[in-house]
Amino acid sequence: MSKSQWESTLKWLEKKYSEFSLEYSKSKNSKTKGERTNAASNVRITIEQTKKFVRQNEEIFEILSDGATSDYERAIIMDEFSSPRYFDKDMNSLISEMRRKIQ
Repeated sequence: MSKSQWESTLKWLEKKYSEFSLEYSKSKNSKTKGERTNAASNVRITIEQTKKFVRQNEEIFEILSDGATSDYERAIIMDEFSSPRYFDKDMNSLISEMRRKIQ
């Protein structure tokens, strides 16, 4: 990928991470059950959109998988990436690593 492609990819991932963070907070802290349910649904949607994007981009998946080569290891990484608590940690690491790669 060129530097401009990396930058646009990083921007997209940061946007998704921001959406996730806001909705995840709402899913835990909103006062009504309806708001929490709606936010939890938005969290799942954001995670699925991001997973699809990562799977389609091998270079991003390589960063996320941190060099894991076996299909089994990669499957575990993607499974954990699907969980909101791991998604938060993994996205933060992925974005940091991409920033380092761009500079």
